[in-house]
Formats: sequence, C-alpha cells, structure tokens
Amino acid sequence: MPSRSAVDPIAALRHRGFLIYLIGGLISNTGSQMRIVAAQWEIISREPGNPEKQALFLGYIGLALVIPVILFALPSGAAADRFSRRWLISLAQLGLAGCGVGLAWASWAKAPLLLMYLLLFGTGVFRALGWPASSAIVAGLVPPKIFSNAATWRSNAYQFASTVGPLAGGFFLAWWNPYVVFLIDAASSVVLAVCMIFVKPQPQERVVEPHSWRSVLQGIHFLRRQPIILSTMTLDMVAV
Repeated sequence: MPSRSAVDPIAALRHRGFLIYLIGGLISNTGSQMRIVAAQWEIISREPGNPEKQALFLGYIGLALVIPVILFALPSGAAADRFSRRWLISLAQLGLAGCGVGLAWASWAKAPLLLMYLLLFGTGVFRALGWPASSAIVAGLVPPKIFSNAATWRSNAYQFASTVGPLAGGFFLAWWNPYVVFLIDAASSVVLAVCMIFVKPQPQERVVEPHSWRSVLQGIHFLRRQPIILSTMTLDMVAV
C-alpha cells in the first residue's frame, strides 16, 4: 500500500506569528461579543416595562453595527490590498478600544442613547476596517501548504469566541455594571493591537493600479465570472 503522509493538525500553530495573532484575535473577538451583550443589557434597562421599545432598541443595535459593513466593506478590502494589513488591524483595534471606553463612559454617566448608538456605529466602522485585513494577513503568516489548517484554526477560534463571549458577558453583568464589561472589551482590543507588534507577516504584494471605484469593484466582477464561488458565498450568506 502507498504510504500516506501524516497530517499535522497543529501545523499552523507551530508558526509563532500565527499563534500570537490567533490568541490575540481570540481575546479580541471574545471581548467584541461581550460588548454586544453589555450594550443590549444597557439599552433595554433604560426602558423597563416597555417590551415594544426594548425590542425596537435592540433592533437598532444590529442596524448600527451592520450599516458600516455595507458602506465600508469594499473600500476596506481595497485598503487591505494597498496598505500594511498589520497596521490596519492595529488601527482598527485601537479604534474599537476607543469606542469601548466611550461606551463605558456613556453607561456610567447615563448618557443619551443616541451617543451609545453613535459609538456602536463607530464599532461597526472599525470592525469593517479590520475584517478584510484580518482575513488576508493569514496567508502571510504561514506557508501556502498549511494555509487551510491556519484558516480552520482561525475559524474555530472565532466560533469559540462567539460562544464564550456572550457567556462571559452575561457572567460579568451578573456581578458588575455594564461599563465594567465595556472596559474589559476595550482592554481585549488593546491586547490584539499589542500582539500585532510581534507579528511579522511575509511582505505582501501591493496593488499598483490607480485609485478608482473600478478597482474597488473588481471583486464583484470576479465573482460574476466565477459562478461556483458566487453561489457558495450566496448560500453561506442566506444560511447566516
């Protein structure tokens, strides 16, 4: 029988830069999930005994977070091809930390809800800025032959954070006020920003074509020519 090459399930973790990035991302994503739970708790507590307004205000949270993704996803993807992904991630995380501190102050001072929604909108802006760079940088942290292993670890870490984050947020809310949770979340973003100092990805190939909306929309044109990728992405979005 032909010998079968052994599969190393932790191959990507043997690369120091990826391991640091993975741990930092796990901490930051856990904090981001805690932020959403704390924001929901803070906002609905402002309208006790009014389920209709509570439901509406919870919907506004999702709206404040998704609008920046719709507006800035394509420009952020273009930025990830033109500028240092490491520094884009750091900038996004520092912005998230600033929004977290702002939310903590707004919660502590019982500031108007409009300010909290503006800070949540800012959260969405910085998340939209960092997402493309966070996905693309993985290819520069591990050799191509183990990229799939690295992508699997990153996906699992995100799913783990999505599960643990709300649980931790609820636990902390049971003991402390929401502004403490916001501060913990802000600290988690700083952790990833600091981790990026020690991450040294391979030099990325920079886009040299002129700035234009046509270059931003090239991804859409590519998808139109790749029906398999387009159908897969569409199915994934419908499922989510």
